[in-house]
Amino acid sequence: MSALIDQSKQKVTTYTLEEASNLTKIGSFTLKMYLNSFPSHIGFLKDQSDSKIPTSSIPVLEQIRDLYRSGKSTEEIRSSLTALLVNNATKSHKKDSSKTHVIKALVEQREKLEEIKAEQINFQKQNEQRIDQKAEYFQLKLHEIDTKSQASYDQCMDRLDSFDATDSEYFQNQILKFEEKLKATMEEQTRLQVEDIHNDVLFKIKSAWEKQQKNNQYKIDKLTSKLERWETLFRSIIEQQVEHKKEIETLHEYRTEIDQLKEQLSTHEHESFFSKVKNYFKKSDLTA
Repeated sequence: MSALIDQSKQKVTTYTLEEASNLTKIGSFTLKMYLNSFPSHIGFLKDQSDSKIPTSSIPVLEQIRDLYRSGKSTEEIRSSLTALLVNNATKSHKKDSSKTHVIKALVEQREKLEEIKAEQINFQKQNEQRIDQKAEYFQLKLHEIDTKSQASYDQCMDRLDSFDATDSEYFQNQILKFEEKLKATMEEQTRLQVEDIHNDVLFKIKSAWEKQQKNNQYKIDKLTSKLERWETLFRSIIEQQVEHKKEIETLHEYRTEIDQLKEQLSTHEHESFFSKVKNYFKKSDLTA
């Protein structure tokens, strides 16, 4: 890797030798020696009159100075810098690999989401097809019933035209039976349709109810957890208040004992004073 970078190709923040010397506290002559000794480890820009040192090379110059101060030779310093460059390159490669892994995981997640969406759309289409099939089935059945009814009606009308007046009672009975049969068939079809609609409505209501129950249970669990935290907090506060009250009662007991001791000391001092006075007067009487 060449350390001589063409200034026209890359624009970076640079320092002159004097500015780098003031920044790193390294003499200008020493900096020139570092640039000549480690050209493959220090990046700098070659100018006509001076060398331009980029910001990224300042820590490398300070590291070389510290290694010289610790007693390292030029070859040892060069080996250390080479190992550092290799380590940085390895870290950069690992970072890129980590990014690639994250991108791959995101792509997999997106593909899974697309699959789930496709399954949902397919399931919805299947349900729509089933509903359409049921509607077609009921429509065909109604059409068959209408066709049969019309055919029976035509037959009855034909028979009515061919019957004599004496057969009118029989014909009326046949019409009544036909009407009853037709009514029962229509009621059965209506009942089946109502049951299907009722089942669909019940399923939707049940789904909404279960969803509401889950939501309510989640809120209850959340409130229960919050109440438990508050209970724990209040319990600790109450325990602290009880301990504080016990300490206050103990202090009152100590204060009472101290007051009693003070009274005893005061009484003792008075008795001692009067006894001394009495002894003094006794001595005075004896002397007299």
